[in-house]
Parts: sequence; C-alpha cells; structure tokens
Amino acid sequence: MIFKIDKSCLDAIDSGDRDAIAVLEQLALHRRAGKNYIFAEKGVLEKLMVQKDFSRTMRTLFKSLYNNSSEDKLYLKSVNKYINMVYNKTKEENKIEIVMELTSKKAVDICDTTVLITENQEDALFYELIAKYYTKYNGFKNIEFFFESKPGGGNTTAKVLERTVYTENRLCLCIVDSDKKFPDDSGGDTKKHVEDFTKCKTQDIWKAIILDVHEVENLIPIGWIEKCIPCETISFLKYLKRKVAEKKNDAPIYYFDIKKGIEKDKFVCADSQDKNKKGFDKSQCFRNYWSVYLKGYGIDLNNLGEINGKRIIQGTNEKILNKILGKYKIEDIDMVNEEHLKDKWLSLGRDIFSWGCVGGRIN
Repeated sequence: MIFKIDKSCLDAIDSGDRDAIAVLEQLALHRRAGKNYIFAEKGVLEKLMVQKDFSRTMRTLFKSLYNNSSEDKLYLKSVNKYINMVYNKTKEENKIEIVMELTSKKAVDICDTTVLITENQEDALFYELIAKYYTKYNGFKNIEFFFESKPGGGNTTAKVLERTVYTENRLCLCIVDSDKKFPDDSGGDTKKHVEDFTKCKTQDIWKAIILDVHEVENLIPIGWIEKCIPCETISFLKYLKRKVAEKKNDAPIYYFDIKKGIEKDKFVCADSQDKNKKGFDKSQCFRNYWSVYLKGYGIDLNNLGEINGKRIIQGTNEKILNKILGKYKIEDIDMVNEEHLKDKWLSLGRDIFSWGCVGGRIN
C-alpha cells in the first residue's frame, strides 16, 4: 500500500520524538525491503534525506524516493485507498485516505505487508495477474505487488478474516466468491458470513470484497479457457457472452458455474415423494432464470432424458484456474480483450493495486 508521509512528520523530528522517529525508520526499512510504497512531497523528502537522526542507509533511501517523486504522485492519484502518516491528527479521514498518527499503537505493525485472504493460493495468484493488468493498462512502471497470503479455505474465510482483524494490527484485503447462481440469488455461506462480519466491524485498515460474479473463474477470459481446455462448454459460454449487451451486469455469463456446469437434477425431480424434493423446490428461481437461456441455446427441457450423463451443460474442469495460471503470465494480459471483463478487471485491479502495491527493493 502507498504510505504518504505528511509534512507534519517533520515536527516529530524537530521535537526529537524518538517513538515517532522509530516509526518513520520502520516505514523506510519496509520500503527498502519492498514491502510498501512511500510517497511524500519533494519539500518533505528534501528534509528527510539530510536528517542526521536517520542512518546513512535511510537518507539514501529518501534520496532515491526524491528522484522518483513525480512518478509516485501519479500512483497516488490512481488508488482508492492509501495511508497518510501524520504527527498529530488534525483532520478526519475520507473514503480514500486513512489518517494514521506516528504515535499510534497501530503505526508500527501497519507499516508491514498487507495480508491477502482468498479461498486458496491459486485465487491469490490470479488476482495478482488482474492487478498487473490494471498497472499495465494505466502505463505504470517500476511498481510491484507483494502480499502475505492467507488461504481462507472457503467456509472458514470469515473466521480467518475475523481473527486477522481482531488480533493483528495489519492491513488486510479479503476477496471472496459470491457463489450467486443468478442475479437475485442471496449467494453462498462464505459471502453471508463475511457480510455479517462487515456489518459489525468498521472497515478501516481492512477491506472485504465480494465478487459481483459467481466465482473467480467467471473472470477468466473465454479465449484463455478455450485454448487451455477445448470442450463443449465453450460454445455455451460464447452464447452467454452475447447476452452481455442486453443484460450488462446481470448477464448470465457472470453467474454460470464454469467448473461444474448445469446439473439435470436442478430441472428434473425423479420422484415427487423423494427426500430431495424440498431441495428441488428451492431451485425454482434457478430454473426460472436458466430456462430462458437453455431454451435459447436450443435445449429441449421437456426431453432432458435424451441427454447422457448428469449435466445439461458440462463444466470445464475443477482445476481450470490452475491450468490457466500454468499457461498465462503477465506478458499475456494484453490478450484480455473481452469487453465483458474489461471493466471488472480494471475495477478489481484498482482495489488490489491500492492495497498491495509496493516498490522494488532499494539497496
């Protein structure tokens, strides 16, 4: 994350406040190690780079930042969250700025790497790819990403988030699938548990993002899937993609279960007395939504028995994201030219950039 050193921090040095100076040193050490990004006005950096209270290494670091300050200002304008380090808090925070006093108990720990909570490591790597797309799209250079990754493990994600927020004074970004199967769906348990936590705890130095699609796989470009795993699902995905112009954010491409497809038992109940009838009845909204698109694709819902297997539409593969990560890297992000994903990649990329951008190591 970007840390702005406010000019009031110079008062801490002038007054000889050793605790405040120690926080500035810690902040600089983390920047040197590539764990955060520091911005300050040139006038502030000019004074920091000659301060005798700092070691020669710290003065050299601030001089390096001074030489790149024009580029840093561009980054600062491109985030939706940053931390303003001040000596004395004299103004309230806004939606973009977190104001942190150097003398705050949180100040030392908050200088460290941002914690990223996702369902698993594969999700984290894919989100990093999206963030790199955002930086490349904006023409940013000399910027990297670094998180301390914590796998949430699906249903336990909310507990991992809660434990991190309550027991660690750390910056934290949590991204979870919505598991919504149609626009008005309430979503999965993980979404609900994370939402419950956000209602009882202010999101100050942490943020929880619930995807506005079924799951992370819905953010994979269809062209990537097609080249990675040729399968009959591709033609259905392309059909759903054509509906984006009509439905925009409510388009079915965002709610289709890419990994599992669409199962027959959502549309066919073998026995009205069957113990699964209750679950079948709960799927009525799902059927109402997806019937329109299945019929439009040419599926005869009155003759599903003629379709072999358990699925009306096959999924790709449970390991699709793993295969994508093994094939596509940062140099391939120029291929993300599918308009239905561009805005979502840029919006999510900005969040990840804001919370996880760091500068390269400074020797």
